[in-house]
Amino acid sequence: MSLDQKTLDLLTAKDKLLEAQWLDAKTIVYLQATVQRWELWQHSEEGDQPINQTVSIGSALPYSGQFVLVSDNGLFAMALDHTVHDMREGSSWDLPGPSTDLVEDFQKKVSFISFDPETGLDSIYLRTGDQNDKIWSSRAYIRHLQWHTTSARCLFLSWGRDELPWHAAELRVLGAGSGEAVSIFPPGLKDYPCGEACYSPHGEYIAATFLTGDFFQLWLYKIKTENWVQLSFENREHSFPLRRSSRRSMAFLSDRSLVALSSEKAFWQIFTLDIHGHSKIVPSPMTHLQNLRVNPSTHEILTLASGIQFPEQITRFARKGHAWISEADGAHMSTKLKSEPITWATDSGETVHGILYRDRNAKTPSPLLIPIHGGPSDAVHASWPSKALAFVQQGYAVLYVNYRGSWGYGYNYHQSLAGHWGDREIKDCVSGVRSLKDSEWIDPKRVGLWGGGTASFTVLWALIKNPEVFHAGVAVFPILDLVHHFAACSPAERTELLWALGSNDPKVWAERSPIHSLGKIQRPLALFAGRQDKLVNIAGLEQLADDLKSNKVPCWLSLYENEGRSWRSHETYIDYYSKVAGFFDRFLRFRNVDEK
Repeated sequence: MSLDQKTLDLLTAKDKLLEAQWLDAKTIVYLQATVQRWELWQHSEEGDQPINQTVSIGSALPYSGQFVLVSDNGLFAMALDHTVHDMREGSSWDLPGPSTDLVEDFQKKVSFISFDPETGLDSIYLRTGDQNDKIWSSRAYIRHLQWHTTSARCLFLSWGRDELPWHAAELRVLGAGSGEAVSIFPPGLKDYPCGEACYSPHGEYIAATFLTGDFFQLWLYKIKTENWVQLSFENREHSFPLRRSSRRSMAFLSDRSLVALSSEKAFWQIFTLDIHGHSKIVPSPMTHLQNLRVNPSTHEILTLASGIQFPEQITRFARKGHAWISEADGAHMSTKLKSEPITWATDSGETVHGILYRDRNAKTPSPLLIPIHGGPSDAVHASWPSKALAFVQQGYAVLYVNYRGSWGYGYNYHQSLAGHWGDREIKDCVSGVRSLKDSEWIDPKRVGLWGGGTASFTVLWALIKNPEVFHAGVAVFPILDLVHHFAACSPAERTELLWALGSNDPKVWAERSPIHSLGKIQRPLALFAGRQDKLVNIAGLEQLADDLKSNKVPCWLSLYENEGRSWRSHETYIDYYSKVAGFFDRFLRFRNVDEK
């Protein structure tokens, strides 16, 4: 496949924008991904401009976020070198160590969370003069920090180091004077996770999402009376997994009204509601929204949003009388892409969900690509489908399988992957292909898989177990050996993968590793990795490529000398996507279907 520059730019723009927020009544600041780091940009009617491109913004901590603080005292950004920079003044000061959650208290003092590797403690700090004053510490994770607007107390989420936040996060409130962090929760939900929380503008209420039944629902807590009221009841998801501390699916419009997001089958919508739970949908062409913020002076709503015809962009909603008007500041793309949320049944009768993208004008059945999402408990949402668009334009159909274990279809659906990773998600892909076998759109003899990191584990096992269903695969940053991977990966990643495997036993890890069954692969395989990636067994990849070629199985191996876990060089991106496209063209699009 020949990829033009425009298509390459779209393919490499994954998760391009982050943490958009109001600088003033008309100006927005946001983080934009470059090849190697996050940079701070300013958005206004005059256009977009970078702010101090010398600072590498971000944190190495897991579940980190809130890297930028807009304050009356400055525009602050947290850097990877454990410093905080005033982006207006050009000054900086040191953090105690790797940090996250840059916020301010009611006195406009800068506050943050820092981790001490020697003690294993997360600590909340306040910046007083030139000093970093430690307020409170815990061996558990502390994230999602927010201070009360009129008093010396804050809220945050906390969970154990061997737990996942979307399974175990507690909402805690700390009185700085008392030094006690109290766990608060709605009646009957003591042992259920909190998704996120925030104070109302004048500090009278806390809005929060808690797992309630099968979905995270909105709740309102009146601080004075300590009463909880449930605001949402629909079978829709009202919270994102807390992979980043800065993600927001709700915000207060005023002391008595909120704006929030919810999703059904991976399609998101925005709505407003009052403190009694009366809600109204805000019309929008966007089907994936996040990063809700409210302008305190104009009450405009700010989101980062995308859809089938809209690349990710800054989107604002302004009140015009009784209606909300959407104002998207980015591009609108016309496309022949048809997007369909679909479901199908497994062999055991359970329902699986996915999103199918195809050419609405196609005259003949198309080869099918199945990109596997990561996590493994993440999900593919109805966002700007750059990969799908690129490949549909070249004659493919693309099916994103939100297999059992994916987020957004209910907690029971999510938990059904626990202990079954490497098996259940593959069965869901197999049943998805078979459900489309008799359609007029898909050629079931030309089906390919594509996945990176944790998804590569699924790709490899699928090729081993089901060569009659899958005819080619691309594995990026491949996981061949779980024992090797667990020795090198971060504790947070290890926790999620152990949940998915359902075992802490190294013997089970070895048994469940693809490395011992790779000789069974019969279908063409493309492997991609950076030689600097400590998580990848480079020698194992080279041996695998040699073994497959000895077995007369086509194998394309690409090892990039100066790359690590993610591609940093634009030239690498171009080479990578060009090779992926060429591989699928060779072994799917132009495959002789009479081949075994």
